Amino acid sequence: KKVSGKGHEVGNTVTVTFPDGKTATSKVDEKGNWTVDVPEGTELKVGNEITATETDMSGNKSESGKGKVTDTTAPEAPSVNDTEVGNKKVSGKGHEVGNTVTVTFPDGKTATSKVDEKGNWTVDVPEGTELKVGNEITATETDMSGNKSESGKGKVTDTTAPEAPSVNDTEVGNKKVSGKGHEVGNTVTVTFPDGKTATSKVDEKGNNYKNEKLLPNTGMKQEGKNTAFSSIIIILMASMLFINKRRKKENKEI
Repeated sequence: KKVSGKGHEVGNTVTVTFPDGKTATSKVDEKGNWTVDVPEGTELKVGNEITATETDMSGNKSESGKGKVTDTTAPEAPSVNDTEVGNKKVSGKGHEVGNTVTVTFPDGKTATSKVDEKGNWTVDVPEGTELKVGNEITATETDMSGNKSESGKGKVTDTTAPEAPSVNDTEVGNKKVSGKGHEVGNTVTVTFPDGKTATSKVDEKGNNYKNEKLLPNTGMKQEGKNTAFSSIIIILMASMLFINKRRKKENKEI
């Protein structure tokens, strides 16, 4: 909001002319400095020229001194939206239309984009770059004067649920329940008719299975043994009754 410079004689008047033709005046102070405010409504752009003349007490006016409008202030870091695994684009927000955003991917590859009129930027994921959950993607913003921002950061996320796993039909008495999953390492949770659950990981072939240790508490494994045990008891009881009846008959005959 201010323009300043050096004069040559204390008390001289400095007249500053801005790119839009507006002017402002100041006096050279005891240290030889002068300062004026930028006029209301005047917009300074990089590369604009500002001129100033100095007039002494006798009204003698100097030639024009000239200065340029520069930009040495780096923009703020751009934002980077979190990116879903499998996405082919990465996007975010910049701070000044036309600035260049440089995006760096986890494998070191880069892609660039311009900040559009709405403050957005978008780049394509480079060919051959594979994004994995937890990967960090960074972006910097560079303005027209070459000033570069700090890095903005975003993460690679996964908020898409997998498809339902398949469950193979299971024979009564089986010690395992199996099926197919969709991604290696995913956790499959199996719920049995009595509400009990068991978990497994999807293996490299897409399979998941439950070994016999997971089934005893459900009653499914025990069913065959319980039935067999009950049958043995019934047979023994019937045999004992038959033997007792035979002894009683023999005793009566004696």
